[in-house]
Amino acid sequence: MNKLLTATVSWQRPELCKKMIESFIKTKKIADLFVYICDDDPKLKGYEKMMKEFPGIKFEIGPHLFIAEVSNYIPIKFRYEYYQMVNDDHEFIEKGCDTEMVKELDKHDGWRLAACYMPEELMTSKTDEFVPINAPTAEIFSRKIIKALGFYNFPEFKQYGCDKYIMDLGEALGGILSFTGKIHHNPWHGLGRMEKDATAEFIYSKENMEQGENAIRMWEMNKIKIIKKLWEAIKFDKKR
Repeated sequence: MNKLLTATVSWQRPELCKKMIESFIKTKKIADLFVYICDDDPKLKGYEKMMKEFPGIKFEIGPHLFIAEVSNYIPIKFRYEYYQMVNDDHEFIEKGCDTEMVKELDKHDGWRLAACYMPEELMTSKTDEFVPINAPTAEIFSRKIIKALGFYNFPEFKQYGCDKYIMDLGEALGGILSFTGKIHHNPWHGLGRMEKDATAEFIYSKENMEQGENAIRMWEMNKIKIIKKLWEAIKFDKKR
């Protein structure tokens, strides 16, 4: 079985996605990369041009999917031991971070989550509009965990609010294995690292945030029984 699949969905950002891919190629050792592109993207031609530049990357053009939906699609389409979701505005910084993260997960037989965090000095907001939270990003789930849960992301999620689910799950498993500065997330909001674009406008739109808040409420209602189910799978695995 292949070791690690890193995946993303990109929307209206072919130039930014290209930068992410280039940084992935420069730093990866064991990971493969899958990029999902929506067939209704206004900038589809830009993506089709970009795809020709990277024959070693796995691309798929298909019906419109949000990032949480893609995370639940990849374990069905691809068979890997570990899966990692990133955004198209991520930047891979340190060579071999994929190997380092997986090595730590292997020490726990894949029954923990791993994630990257931004260096605190890069989290200082340039405006009063938004106070950034240094949430886990570029998280890795094992196939074991996904199989036990029946999903990567709690199915109610689409785009906004997944951080809450990941943090709760990570804490329930004994804490997220954290890696600082290995992969940077370059959001627009207040950090001055990129311009606010149409994708960011949608992510933080009232409609999208309301959907995410509802998904969080659904997760809160169901998380005790879901986490219990996960621990039952862990106990069974350790008895084998």
